[in-house]
Amino acid sequence: MTDTQTWLQGQGATVDIFIQDTALDHNGFQLPSSFAYKDSILDNYLLCYNGTLSVEEELNKTNISAFPNPFTSHTILQSDNPFEDATLTVYNSLGQIVKQPNHLSGRAITFHRDNLPSGLYFFRLTQDHKIITVGKLVITDD
Repeated sequence: MTDTQTWLQGQGATVDIFIQDTALDHNGFQLPSSFAYKDSILDNYLLCYNGTLSVEEELNKTNISAFPNPFTSHTILQSDNPFEDATLTVYNSLGQIVKQPNHLSGRAITFHRDNLPSGLYFFRLTQDHKIITVGKLVITDD
């Protein structure tokens, strides 16, 4: 995570908070909400690492769109290819799994916010232990 912090700062970002938890081998950071280019910098960072999985895994090129995104109560994830018995894993910005609905089939998933706080979330859709697609979701309180 210190590499991420250094990279973001090199792009002109100011890191408000940086937390190191050596006991859990986990770090976290927060960009100031006033930073105008936060989303574009984060997007660029994710593009660099989006396909970095492992030697054995291969990212299938399935496009999925979320509408609306940002959303307040729910969003619909729409795929261009059907999936069967898939699992949607949603992570918070610290990489913790916050929701994981499974046994999903079809071309669309309605994802409900439930009690998740507003913020940036990342998702991964897997089928047969292979990643179909990854993306991000933004939940707002508007």
